[in-house]
Amino acid sequence: MGWSMKRLLASLTGLVLVLPLLTLPVKAQSDLGELLLRIDRLEGENRRLNGQVEQMGHQVRRLEDQLKRFQADVDFRFREGGGKGMPAPAAQPQTGGGVVPAVPAVPAAPVAGRRSDAFDPAANPAAPGAPRPIGQAPASPAPQPLTPGGVPEPAKAVLPAAGTAKGDFDIARAILDRGDFEAAEMAFRDFLKKYPKDRLKPEALFNLGESFYRRNRYREAAEQFLAVTTDHPKASRAPEAMLKLGMSLRGLGATAEACGTYGEVGKKYPAASASVKQAVEREKKRAQCAA
Repeated sequence: MGWSMKRLLASLTGLVLVLPLLTLPVKAQSDLGELLLRIDRLEGENRRLNGQVEQMGHQVRRLEDQLKRFQADVDFRFREGGGKGMPAPAAQPQTGGGVVPAVPAVPAAPVAGRRSDAFDPAANPAAPGAPRPIGQAPASPAPQPLTPGGVPEPAKAVLPAAGTAKGDFDIARAILDRGDFEAAEMAFRDFLKKYPKDRLKPEALFNLGESFYRRNRYREAAEQFLAVTTDHPKASRAPEAMLKLGMSLRGLGATAEACGTYGEVGKKYPAASASVKQAVEREKKRAQCAA
């Protein structure tokens, strides 16, 4: 065999041995590139989730601060009611003239910027505690009994009682009505977590959707409105929730789906209120839905 033939065979043998080694790094590089891409995606998702956790923690702190301010305001109003910490007047002996003498109370030290609760009997003879002849009935009804907080029972009933389903819902709704939609979102989420089977759950879901819708977060809003119509189809808010579902879909650019949803309101809820039906027709015109 000549030198040229030996050289050719050696070259072919080397190529056969090296070819698998050349193929392996290419596949390994492909796998490594895919792995790096996945790691990059996971890191991006992790950063996004960490950002959401930090944002939610900030919102929770804001809500706690607002609730503390609310409680402080309620306590201040209780104190301003004049019932707390006011000692009852001691019984005075009767005189021969048949009139209970008015014993002047020692006034408390005045506080700058605060009003005085003392009254002048001469200026207002009909006021409670003013002197009157024995046996004469008071001119005005007897004062209502005070609660330990110092507020008459009817007045206290108006204030939401935190720690109950109705009270927590009222507080969350007040936050929503005030326009603090982020805090309202957290309040209604907390309500749904604490009271998952309460009768106010459909209302809470609807208002949670409202907190998203008013911030143009249409996807989250659509999820909540859909939960009302599917999980609580007989709730009083269900017709309006379906209307708002269509409006959220339109906000997402899904006009055809929005028009279909508007058409289902009348079919699924023929007894819906006139205001809901009027709003459906108005939204149909805005979306230019086919008749």
